[in-house]
Amino acid sequence: MDGIERRLSRAALLRGLARGAAVAGAAGAWSAVVACAGAGGGGAGAQRERVEGVVEIISTGDADPSSAAWQARVAAIRAKYPALTIEATVAPFGSGGQAYDEKVISLAAAGTVPDITWVDGTRLSNFYPRGILRELDPYLARSRFDKSNYVKAAWVADERNGRTIALPYRSQPYPFYVNRDLYARVGVRPPSTEWTWETLIEHGRRLTAPDGTQWGINELASTVSRYSMFIWAAGGDFFDKGYTRCLLDQPPAIEGLQFIADLIHRHRAHVPPGVQGVSFAAGNVAITSTGAGRLPATPYQFQWGFATMPRGPKGADVCLITQDWAMFKGAKNPEGAWRVIEWLVGDESQKMLTDEDALPANLRVARQSAFSRLHQESRQAILRTLDTGRNLPYDAPLWGEVRPMWENELARLWRGEVTARELMQRVIPQVNERLKQAPRSP
Repeated sequence: MDGIERRLSRAALLRGLARGAAVAGAAGAWSAVVACAGAGGGGAGAQRERVEGVVEIISTGDADPSSAAWQARVAAIRAKYPALTIEATVAPFGSGGQAYDEKVISLAAAGTVPDITWVDGTRLSNFYPRGILRELDPYLARSRFDKSNYVKAAWVADERNGRTIALPYRSQPYPFYVNRDLYARVGVRPPSTEWTWETLIEHGRRLTAPDGTQWGINELASTVSRYSMFIWAAGGDFFDKGYTRCLLDQPPAIEGLQFIADLIHRHRAHVPPGVQGVSFAAGNVAITSTGAGRLPATPYQFQWGFATMPRGPKGADVCLITQDWAMFKGAKNPEGAWRVIEWLVGDESQKMLTDEDALPANLRVARQSAFSRLHQESRQAILRTLDTGRNLPYDAPLWGEVRPMWENELARLWRGEVTARELMQRVIPQVNERLKQAPRSP
């Protein structure tokens, strides 16, 4: 063996010894972590598993592997957990989420679910009763997760019977949007945080053109996220405290629903059903309510701002829902899945949302940097919804089943064919009969 070979062999030996020392050191460090986890008694199992392997995710687009935003998140996760591989799949949402639900439920029935799923309140109401989601409390205890740093409304959907089944990722409040240019034309100051039902009526009338080319208000009769706010503002609610009875046939709820119908037919201030060619985005509607989880990707061609819910007889709660991440019971890599979920709702990921003009569920990050490009009045209006926002009753038994019983009938109210009292007094007794059959928690 000549000198060059001897030098190479010696170098190879040293590299081998270094690798061995590094492996031994890593093993020792990992053993210390496992020992600490076991001593704490809060682990998901007796010991914490090594964070490695593949984590599979299914979503409707939040984890789109072709998007630069998701690629940046994967890179950040890999920087923290180099032994993890993230594989994401996008599934169609479909009308009302039906396609996504069918896909996920079929995967669960076949025993082929991924590790993590994107969810919202309705998805949780459909998935959790089927027993396909893993409760996260052992992981939360181990990591000392602070729920108080997230929007309070999220836990209505993300907890069941005191158990955590998902963690909040993005906030989606339903504040009011106002077209400031249209307001300026009629010489009226646009609202921001303090206004009332009476103000809404007045503004809607003044900002509606007699020839129908411009309207004061739109979208309040579109979905439960909008009409719920008027039920609450009148002092009503969907169910009693024990979810044994639906309260939509009671006077406060009827008042809230009828108020919207009156905006359309009595005050002529709200776009009637079926009218085409008018919308807030088109610039010919002055006031609307829609989800504000992200600023418009295409800027409006006019000056606009946010306003809170106009105060009714009993309050002014803005509806606030969240998009969340949950883990399947059949997850093949639960430890890796937990670390990914924990990162997605953590500060680094939540700051990425604000950089993308989206609204995180993490209160600290949202207050620091969310929607920083907005003028101060609008930003304060949207941040206020994070503290006072109210979620839909996703934790009610049979929510996904009984809601369509009244919602499929509401179109008749919005068309002016019936009053809210007539409609609800006919429909809600059927809802209450169905609620009697709902399973009750022990």
